Amino acid sequence: MSGWAPGWGGQSLRHDDTLDRAVPPTPSVPPRPAGHRRSRSDSASAGPLACGRRVLSDLGQRAPHPGRSCRPHHLARAGLPGLVPAVTTRPATGPARTRVCALLLYDGCLALIRRERPDGAQYSLPGGLVEPGEDPADTLRRELLEELGLDLGGLPEPPRLCFVQEQETLRPGEATLFRRRHLVFTASLADHLHATVATTEQDDPDRAPVEWIPLTDATSLHLYPDVGPVLDQAEQSGGPLLLAPMTDETYRWR
Repeated sequence: MSGWAPGWGGQSLRHDDTLDRAVPPTPSVPPRPAGHRRSRSDSASAGPLACGRRVLSDLGQRAPHPGRSCRPHHLARAGLPGLVPAVTTRPATGPARTRVCALLLYDGCLALIRRERPDGAQYSLPGGLVEPGEDPADTLRRELLEELGLDLGGLPEPPRLCFVQEQETLRPGEATLFRRRHLVFTASLADHLHATVATTEQDDPDRAPVEWIPLTDATSLHLYPDVGPVLDQAEQSGGPLLLAPMTDETYRWR
């Protein structure tokens, strides 16, 4: 099996079911320099995400209609667009950094990293931050190899981008808004790949457990990012779906 070459995969994005153009795949980029250590707080600095020859950037904001929650309202019509963050008057951490993560599926179950928090367990999709100049697909492959020991190069085809979600929330004990742009991919694992997935998070000193949760049960868990309500759409065909944003009104950190 030859596997797949890293790259975006040429997928278009649906926002309330439409976006026009796909982002072209880009050449593979070198891995991070030796000795580089990933921040557990995911707070290292980075500029906009280069994706092919186009750049993800914020497009601005529009005040929501009184009484309604703010939802993304516009997508650029070239490449993977900039996405509109939730409207707020509170100080934020700066431009949203992009995080890639994966819905890893096997025999009706989903791989999740369980993190114990004061208010209960939080289940994270494995993944991490896109480094400057790095293609998101390359990031995903690197992060899953670091975290789980899983080499996505063994897949017959690349993981598919299924969801995009903006986040602008307060974390416990912090006064500055925390911002992320989540790109959620999906991949179904064959037996030989499932067998290689670690039982604990390999690049975390706490060695958080990796659990395989039935997909029907995972919808009710406290997930990060907040994709529980749409898990049943993860394997549907069509372009990626832009989800409602994560805000303090819709999501609470644990």
